[in-house]
This record gives sequence, structure tokens and C-alpha cells, in this order.
Amino acid sequence: IHFQSFPPGAKFEHMVEMVAENLVDYFKMLGDVHNSSIGVALSGGGDTRLMVALVRRLAFPAYIFVYGSPQSDDVLIATEIAKGEGISLDHIDRETWVPIPSADWLEHLEKQFYFFDGLKQVVNDYNSFIGTLNE
Repeated sequence: IHFQSFPPGAKFEHMVEMVAENLVDYFKMLGDVHNSSIGVALSGGGDTRLMVALVRRLAFPAYIFVYGSPQSDDVLIATEIAKGEGISLDHIDRETWVPIPSADWLEHLEKQFYFFDGLKQVVNDYNSFIGTLNE
């Protein structure tokens, strides 16, 4: 995908529209690559809220999750956003995860990178993926 450059002297509103178009096009491409199945981490930040808004605008059946302790700001904010938007949110409490043995760390890191970065589909079934983390 090629992002458009801003024309000289462009007004702010026009630049905002261009960025929005670029983001929608980019997320359409991600949807095409991943058969419209995208995972989005939702936190208290504006960047993840934007990603959730984009997958909702494109009507992708996104898997939306938050991870952290139940009382962390990210979990509390994401839970309120999900309630307000009427979307399903999976909470992953990292404190309950089993430590990863040193010998398995690099393989685990690669799985995490590809799963959370969206570069390729590592697993189709999220529960199976979480099961591999606890082995």
C-alpha cells in the first residue's frame, strides 16, 4: 500500500481526511490478507481505540482483547469502552500465566511477535494459542 503525500499548502482538514482514507485502505488490506479476521489489543490509549474504530467501520469480526491485572488502568478503561460500544472484550490476566522456560523463550517470542503484530496468521483458534503458552 502506498500512503499519499500531502500536497503543498494543504489545509489541516484535508490532511486529516487523507490520513483517514489511508488508514481505512490499510485496514482493508489487512482484512484481505487475514480474511477479515483481525486481533486488536484495546487499552487506554488513543491508538488502540482508533484501531477498534477502524475494524468496526469495516465490519470485520475482530477479536478484541486487553491484558493486564484486573485493576490496571488499561483493563478498566478498555472494559468501559467495550461496554459503551457494545462489543465483546476478552480480558487476559497476565499474572495467571505460567512462566516460560528459558529454553522455549525464542520460540515463544516468535509466536508472540507474529500473533500480536498481525504479520501472519499464526493460529486460527485463540484458545489453542493460549494453551501453547501454558505448556
